[in-house]
Amino acid sequence: MGSPNAYYFGDFELKVKARVLMRGGKQVPLGSKAFEVLNCEPPLVDPIDGGIDAGQIR
Repeated sequence: MGSPNAYYFGDFELKVKARVLMRGGKQVPLGSKAFEVLNCEPPLVDPIDGGIDAGQIR
């Protein structure tokens, strides 16, 4: 199973293939390092629950 095409958290949508962050339908400026942090393995944003808590970070 591959990674999802997008992650949703709050008002935000992280479009993985396009490498963009959207909020309310508008693109949010996001540097390549910031994108990598949001899209790391395991992801900091959960495609189902919308995020993880601090206890889940190793």
